[in-house]
Amino acid sequence: MVFSIEEFSVYDGPGIRTTVFLKGCPLSCTWCHNPEGQEFKIQEMNFAGGVKTVGRDVTVREVLEEIKKDMPYYMRSGGGLTLS
Repeated sequence: MVFSIEEFSVYDGPGIRTTVFLKGCPLSCTWCHNPEGQEFKIQEMNFAGGVKTVGRDVTVREVLEEIKKDMPYYMRSGGGLTLS
């Protein structure tokens, strides 16, 4: 289950990357920047005065199809995939 797939990430490792944010982190760190990733379930959460559905079930194949679109950027920049 993921809650976001961010393309053209340049802060999560070397080169141009795609970051796949997964749901289900059990740590509950007080400094967590992604609290929407803490529970392993689809949730309704309040963001900027609105309610948003957070999380979706995906297969590995679906994620790979999405990230393969940016393969030329990974090859040229030495980037790749980050799972967070």
